[in-house]
Parts: sequence; C-alpha cells; structure tokens
Amino acid sequence: MSVELFRRFLNGLPQRGGYCMDCLSELWGEAATTIRSYLDVSPAITGRPDHCRNCGEHMETFRADPAL
Repeated sequence: MSVELFRRFLNGLPQRGGYCMDCLSELWGEAATTIRSYLDVSPAITGRPDHCRNCGEHMETFRADPAL
C-alpha cells in the first residue's frame, strides 16, 4: 500500500476528526508499525492530542489535511 492511498483512506473516513494509532491499525488492517511509517513520511497527515473519533480515548490522534 502507498502513503497516498492511506492518506485518501484517512481523509475518507466517515467521522471527521482524528483517529488513534490503534483504531487506524484496525480500520486499515495493517500493523501499527506500518501505519507509523506512513505518518512519518507524509506531511499531509498531522497528529495532535484529542479524543479518537472511533474509540473516544484521549491520546494522540491523526487526520489527513484535505487541502494536500
């Protein structure tokens, strides 16, 4: 899978907002290490502390910038 495909996937999730690493791993179907590798190289995906839109936990969440 490519970083661009992952960014599009993240941008297309039904609930706008950030998702935690565990939920992204589950939703995308890849290990957290794979997700982290995408996040590390894509400036179009940003992280910040917030409540995950999937599980509701407060932790670092990630979202795609739709403008990029």
